Amino acid sequence: MRGMVTALQFLTRINLFRQSEVSPEDFGRSVKFFPLVGAVIGAILVIVNRLTADYVPIHLLAAALITVEIMITGGLHCDGLMDTMDGIFSVRSRERMLEIMKDSRVGANGVMAFGLFLLIKWSLLLDLLPAASSAALFAMPVIGRLAMVIGITAFPYARPEGIGKAFAQFSERYALVFAGITTVLFIAPLGIAAAISLAAVIGFAMLGAGDTAADLFSILNPINHSSTRAGVHRYKVEPYVACADVYSMPPHAGRGGWTWYTGSAGWMYRAGLEWILGFRLRGETLLFDPCIPASWRGYEITFRYRSTRYEISVENPRRVSRGVAHLELDGEALPETSRQIPLADDGVTHRVRVVLG
Repeated sequence: MRGMVTALQFLTRINLFRQSEVSPEDFGRSVKFFPLVGAVIGAILVIVNRLTADYVPIHLLAAALITVEIMITGGLHCDGLMDTMDGIFSVRSRERMLEIMKDSRVGANGVMAFGLFLLIKWSLLLDLLPAASSAALFAMPVIGRLAMVIGITAFPYARPEGIGKAFAQFSERYALVFAGITTVLFIAPLGIAAAISLAAVIGFAMLGAGDTAADLFSILNPINHSSTRAGVHRYKVEPYVACADVYSMPPHAGRGGWTWYTGSAGWMYRAGLEWILGFRLRGETLLFDPCIPASWRGYEITFRYRSTRYEISVENPRRVSRGVAHLELDGEALPETSRQIPLADDGVTHRVRVVLG
């Protein structure tokens, strides 16, 4: 508990207890709690965003969030950035750079770097706000504090003395492991809801329930939430990326939240391509095992394998959801039990015909 309090009061302006004396050992033991402090900062930013997003213009909201973060941290990271830039861009010897970094005054290089930093951060926040920012606002301080732990534990301290040496010298051996696990525990749940939904799509496809799998995939597909003008105004976030949730309670019912889930987007792609359309690349072979709605008459896929082009036609004359009855490669039927074809890198266009039944 003492280590957490030390980390919180060193990295932020939040003072829970009065610490009259803090030993170098206390600083070292606090290192593993840095991501927890990042979670506190992230939670505050999320609350500010949620309370003000509907009432403040987006450009002012981005500026306000940056200001709040600087107020919470006391500008500690800003001061470190400016000192570092002053030293690095002085183009002096290593010893002189360290002297410049220790100087309490800020030079032109530091001011320019800080100004560019604020401009870039403000621009990035504009791309995330308003509804899509909660996950990023929470995750950024957590990951940023983990980066500090990596710097402290994995790299040597540059000076012979200084407050930073206490963190490096007395940090516990497992500090990075503890901080890494803490970060994963905080960040991983942000994508669990979307991942579970896609797991359900794959599960229904494995069971052969093509109609249910396709219906659920259609519900999760972000483009369907913005297929009408009214839907665009209701959904409010990007229709081309995966989101974590869609609000169900007024006044935000139907509104998307926490977008740009790249892991979930990857699983959505695999759920649709591999488990519904049944297109599965396995090394140098291509396996077909579709599970589609019985009402589908068929579909086509064009696939490039290295220098070779494959034009694939899937037909469903018997209106079934699953089961490959016939497979052809360039007009030649493959064995009845076969559901896969060998892939060749021969620069030729091959035609594949798959018949369900």
